Order: sequence, then structure tokens, then C-alpha cells
Amino acid sequence: MQTEIKNLLQAKYDIKSFEADAKGNVKPSVVMHMFEDAAYQSAEEIGVGYSTVFPRSLAWVVAKYHIKFSKMPKVWERVTVQTWPTQSSGITCRREFRILNEKEQVICTASTLWTLLDFKTRRLVKPMQTVEFPPLADEIAMETSYWRGGEQTKCDIETTKPVCFDNLDLNLHVNNACYVTEMINSLPFEFLMENEISEIFVNFKKETRIENTLKMTAEIKNDENITLHTILNENGEECATGKIIWKNKFTK
Repeated sequence: MQTEIKNLLQAKYDIKSFEADAKGNVKPSVVMHMFEDAAYQSAEEIGVGYSTVFPRSLAWVVAKYHIKFSKMPKVWERVTVQTWPTQSSGITCRREFRILNEKEQVICTASTLWTLLDFKTRRLVKPMQTVEFPPLADEIAMETSYWRGGEQTKCDIETTKPVCFDNLDLNLHVNNACYVTEMINSLPFEFLMENEISEIFVNFKKETRIENTLKMTAEIKNDENITLHTILNENGEECATGKIIWKNKFTK
């Protein structure tokens, strides 16, 4: 069934020691970087990639993420990332992802929404009316209605840091994986050692650049195994919001 998906791309990645966290699990930012890399390869193959859109002053940017782990990939594990574009409407295009282990078992699924940014006008444009797509697949990796945010009601933790050069991507704005890294890093060490990530929801709302300072706030809902996150710029504008569902590592 997998090979019948239209425009399916498969890419293999070896999880290196420096890509794992203190518990031997792959860092979520590494998963998102693998997704991004596979997405760029896939977009190039179908004729809507960087080499096509950049000369037109356009760039692909991700708007929403929903990632679900049935099992966290481990250090030194070889995994296969599958990705393909699917449903599209209005201002966004949907892209699916799966991670398979060496036994070809699906251990992670994700659905994402992407759009095109005109980096001269800083406006979003409708992808399907701007670039020519091949016929898109109907299959999806997972059911999701995405997460709209707005659930955080208090601030249990607050941290602040300036954007640094290492945070920037080819479009000179903060790479999407960096937001998730900052959300996780804002949480207590003991909490992170005692829990593992089950699902991640992220909404990317406003780009940030080298001149910005970011404020990370988090609400920890221990009774629900949920943390809620908001990242603001120095003007108090929301740049990203997140929701992470956790699983206690001692839970059978």
C-alpha cells in the first residue's frame, strides 16, 4: 500500500549520538529537521521545491504541526522517513509524514500544514494558485483536526532569550524546530527525565528574526500530563503556541 501513494518519498536517517537526549531518545527537533529535509527533497522531486520558488521570491513555511509517537526513535537506530503532499485548500497545503523503524513498523506519524511566503511583501500566497502541483494523494498519515491553541490560562514558568545566529534557517528566520526546543527546554529537568513525549501540537504564528528577543511561558497540567506553551516576541506578539502530551516513563 505504501508504494501506491502518489509522490511518496522515502529517506533513510541514522540517529547519531549527538541527536539523542539524556535518555537516549531522539530529540524532537531532530525529528522535525528530518521531516523538513524530506519535505524539501519531496518538493524538489515534484517541481515545487526551493529551486522553483526561491527565484520567484517565495519560500515554503510551515504553519501547523501535529506529531504522534507510538515509540520514540532511539540513538543509533536507522529509520525511514516517508512523506507525501496531500489535501490542499485555500492558503495551505497539507503534507504527511511517517517514521518506520528497521522492522518497517510505523513508530511516528505527523501531519503538517504549509504555505508560501512572498519574502518581498511578507505576505502569504495561495500555493495551488501560485505553483503547479502534480496530482495529489488522497491518503493521510493520521486523522487530525489540528490544534487551535488558546488553552493556556496561566504561566508556571517564564524564560527569555535573544534570537541567535544558530537559530536561523535559509529564509533568515527562526527555524520551526527551534521553537519546540525552547518549549521543551523551559520545563524542569526532573519533569523531562520522568516523562516522555506522546504528541506534539505546534502553531507557528509570526516569524522571528535575528533582531528579536523571545519570551517562553509554560503551563504544566500534571493531572492531565499536558504542558501548554506560548512564545512571544519583545512586543508581546505571539510567535508560536504549543501543546505537548506526555507519557510517564513508568506507565506500562
